[in-house]
Amino acid sequence: MNRYESFPIHVVSAVRNEDKYLPKLADSILSQTERPYKWSIIDDGSTDKTHFVIEALQKDFDWIEGIALPDRGFTDRGRGNSAAIKLGFETALKNSGVQALGTLDADITFDEVAMEHVYDSFLTNKKLV
Repeated sequence: MNRYESFPIHVVSAVRNEDKYLPKLADSILSQTERPYKWSIIDDGSTDKTHFVIEALQKDFDWIEGIALPDRGFTDRGRGNSAAIKLGFETALKNSGVQALGTLDADITFDEVAMEHVYDSFLTNKKLV
């Protein structure tokens, strides 16, 4: 059994107009030596091509899910992002029986062992569980 099955970690990314950055984050996640159990990408009303990136990821990987929110017509820094993350966390808790939740911003990247280190931390440090 893979560690993502025995200790499910659900990652949530709230995105808005991130079509330039989301593919780089996806490359980071897809290159991991150990992947998250599930990755939810909450599209917070993007008006660029972000939804095409999400659709392609969902089509190719059954553990990636996209949730599209309507465009509010304005940017609501802080509150909009918080509401999208909250929706992602609620969906994760309702649907996947996860042991841990995390959030990743679309404009970051990391090396291929980042998730492996997260699993190692949770599985060896009883204070985290």
